[in-house]
Amino acid sequence: MAEEDFAGVYSAKKAQVDQLLAQGNAEGALAASLQNPPFACKDDDLKKETARMVVGVLAKIKEPGEIMKAINALDPAAQDALMKYIYRGWDLAQPSKVNAALLTWHAQMVSALGKGVVCRAVMNARAV
Repeated sequence: MAEEDFAGVYSAKKAQVDQLLAQGNAEGALAASLQNPPFACKDDDLKKETARMVVGVLAKIKEPGEIMKAINALDPAAQDALMKYIYRGWDLAQPSKVNAALLTWHAQMVSALGKGVVCRAVMNARAV
């Protein structure tokens, strides 16, 4: 994919995520935000904006039961990408409330998927 195509994909994805959130469908917004992660994109600002979008969706899903349901609804590739975004979220200097939400998500991910999801997120060199 050409570098300028990543911006178009992000814009379309952002519009879809915003629409799903406005409809109260945070689980659907999470799935949409995790589609086609910009692994090959060289524009770090675009990667950061994508990560902020995903983290923003995570902050909307707060209850452990809802988190577990959202995790289990994702396919394995999206689950792995989600763990990468959790780590990337901590790199974005978010407010403490958001960091706490990321900790909750991390714990629920490990509970649902085991330590393998952590290993795959950390060991796979493709960054989000």
